[in-house]
Amino acid sequence: MKLVCISDTHGRHRKIDNLPEGDVLIHAGDFTSHGTENNVRDFVDWIDNLDYRIKIVIAGNHDKFCYEFPKETEQIFDLDNLYYLRDGGMYDDDKYVWFYGSPYTKYFLNWYFNIPPSEEFKKWQKLPRNLDGEILITHGPPYGVRDKVEDRSLGDIDLRNRVEVLRPKYHIFGHIHNGYGIEEIGGITYVNCSLLDEGYNLVNKPIVIEI
Repeated sequence: MKLVCISDTHGRHRKIDNLPEGDVLIHAGDFTSHGTENNVRDFVDWIDNLDYRIKIVIAGNHDKFCYEFPKETEQIFDLDNLYYLRDGGMYDDDKYVWFYGSPYTKYFLNWYFNIPPSEEFKKWQKLPRNLDGEILITHGPPYGVRDKVEDRSLGDIDLRNRVEVLRPKYHIFGHIHNGYGIEEIGGITYVNCSLLDEGYNLVNKPIVIEI
């Protein structure tokens, strides 16, 4: 099974050329720039017309409408083969793979889906225990993995610690644009699939994973 992973498109989704073929498309958040309802609807219209067996989306810190209007967001995403995960999972019956997604990130410039510093540990303790060997999608990175801006790590240490306990096979994220790439640490493959650089230029390619 091929996973095509993208993140941080910030409203530029219609400018992505030649998306790779695959079975599952994963978008790890920040699919809008300003997060209006029209922005969300345009993204959903675009992704609904893509030829993937399954499409999985989480929100990110820019996706204001998704944060403020969760029920309306779920209704907009309520389409065949399209799964919007907000601290939730979906099971691929065809391939026996479990996906779990969360849009939350450590506190960052008073954006959306921010976790207060005092709540980070408790938040990630709530990740389900059945992630061993499965696929975790978060918007933000774990600390020290594909999370650097000017040699400063901006990832979440409590998320990193929890991931190392739960041991998903793949941890897919974005948020820190400069961290784009793949890294395997201790048997876990970490994927930062941000398509934009820090200047918001569409420079990176979707990352394809075969599982």
